[in-house]
Amino acid sequence: MQTSAVDTETTLNVASTAAIAHHDEHPDFRIFGMIMFLLAESMIFLGLFAAYLTFRAVSTLPEDQMPELELLLPGINTLILISSSFIIHKAEDSIKENDIQGVQKWFGISAVLGVIFWRVSCLNTAT
Repeated sequence: MQTSAVDTETTLNVASTAAIAHHDEHPDFRIFGMIMFLLAESMIFLGLFAAYLTFRAVSTLPEDQMPELELLLPGINTLILISSSFIIHKAEDSIKENDIQGVQKWFGISAVLGVIFWRVSCLNTAT
């Protein structure tokens, strides 16, 4: 039988040291990217709100013919989206705890919320 002359512990230490050194060579832009994404999304919504408010301010339609802003169905969808974020967070906690049944439960709840969101969107589009 032939034995290996390579010490596996030394090899692992060298590999992990090289990985750490390589990571330190590059700046970490993840937080910057997240902040830029949030700013971009905020600007999109700010632009949409400004367009809506401008439309309402300069519209020549009489008050009784002005279209009403629907709040119920979009409000339900907003609550579903916000609650799904917390549900996915709980699923990630279950993954970290190696709880397979918890992951399945939280992902199942998320899937049900997705179907409800889709159905409410269809109702909102139909009306």
